[in-house]
Amino acid sequence: MTQHPDCWIVQFIDIPPAITAGQTREEALLNAEDCLDVALLCLFDDEDQPFPPPPSPGGDARVSPTAPIAAKLALMIAWRDSGLSKSAFARRLGKSESEVRNRILNPKHKTALATLDAAARALGKRLTIDIVPGTAAEVRDAAE
Repeated sequence: MTQHPDCWIVQFIDIPPAITAGQTREEALLNAEDCLDVALLCLFDDEDQPFPPPPSPGGDARVSPTAPIAAKLALMIAWRDSGLSKSAFARRLGKSESEVRNRILNPKHKTALATLDAAARALGKRLTIDIVPGTAAEVRDAAE
């Protein structure tokens, strides 16, 4: 994250095409969440790129994907690592292959948390949720 005279720019060291900005540091970090969501979904679809990307040595701000995208990506990674075909996965879920392909494993389709959890369990996994401390701006805004 770098400050320029009229804006803050956020670049992701480990995802070079992902870059965004904001007029304030807080706005840049908020925009960075959306940018990261889109970049990770695109990166997952690019079979020539490693996914998830290798961790970077760190930076001056921590940005995480939004909860719905993190849950969806976690399931997509678990499915990919399982080696199951989409049709075999659908059979385990008791769903049609079309529903699995067009909804559950489609990164652009919003999937209910209960559905993602059921899908994870069909892979012998569990979807878990964690609450972590927010950014300084989020903590400040929550206190107001």
